[in-house]
Amino acid sequence: MLHHLSDFRPLKLLLLLLCICTARGLDANEKRPHIAVILVDDMGFSDIGCYGSEIATPNLDALAAGGLRFTQFYNTGRCCPTRAALLTGLYSHQAGIEHMNGDYAACVHAMDRSIGTLINGLQSRGLFDDTLILLMSDNGGCAESGPKGRSIGDPTTADSTWFCGQSWAWMQDTPFRKFKHFNHEGGIATPLIAHWPAGITDKGGFRREPAHVIDIMATIIELTGSDYPQQANGHPILPPGGVSLVPLFGSGNIDRDALYWEHEGNAAVRQGHWKLVRIGGKGAWELYDMRMDRTEQHDLAKTQPAEVKRLSSLWNAWADRCHVAKNGLPNQ
Repeated sequence: MLHHLSDFRPLKLLLLLLCICTARGLDANEKRPHIAVILVDDMGFSDIGCYGSEIATPNLDALAAGGLRFTQFYNTGRCCPTRAALLTGLYSHQAGIEHMNGDYAACVHAMDRSIGTLINGLQSRGLFDDTLILLMSDNGGCAESGPKGRSIGDPTTADSTWFCGQSWAWMQDTPFRKFKHFNHEGGIATPLIAHWPAGITDKGGFRREPAHVIDIMATIIELTGSDYPQQANGHPILPPGGVSLVPLFGSGNIDRDALYWEHEGNAAVRQGHWKLVRIGGKGAWELYDMRMDRTEQHDLAKTQPAEVKRLSSLWNAWADRCHVAKNGLPNQ
């Protein structure tokens, strides 16, 4: 993630606007919001100002102050699976995307500036108050390219590519462990800002319930009154696997059994305050109490073997159900 050159233009700003339109087929008296979904590439949990960064992100800070900040929102740990989950509402394995198909980069400051342009455009058209803006990241900070990172081309020009490497990625993911690709919190925890003046009254509020990128599709379906298709090109498709976050925009709760992850052998399951996670397909399971140890410092696997057995059974049942590669190899 390029984030130290404050006047740098974005290399590839992944601004995904799923819809900025009023849904079809609604009752004439039923008002629904416009929706803008913004997915940022390789942005760590603490990469923007309102989540603790030193980087100037005044537009995002203003959205957070006027909306909600989710503190336990998750991605899949890698860009392509996260995009698949976002666009389908399914775990990425169910959508046929387990690894990569292109390149739970862009400059943060320039990204914030571009979002400011979007906000100004919505305000000038009188659409801002009736627009739900959701911003999240596809994975945590990227530690690829070694401790020192690397640069391709002149890093002061817009046509260069710069990989920050492990030395900076650990700061992007502060205070969490690990990075992009892993299923520890540093890889899968992302900011989620939800801003909707006409629909969110708890300005500057926090939401601490665990949520996931698969929930975005269910949220959009509820808010727009849309129908999720049951088939595509004559083939049946699975219903969305997430739950709507709309109750959290007010004072409600969401009901869910568990959340699951797998990417290149790394795996995790979270149910309530318990999280089971491993590194690699043959790694030992680690167990953490997320109420007391969100930074995953105290492995309780040896003292809570019954929980390890119970949660690993849940994960294996999910892996079978969703055609997941259990050991980082194609599932046969």
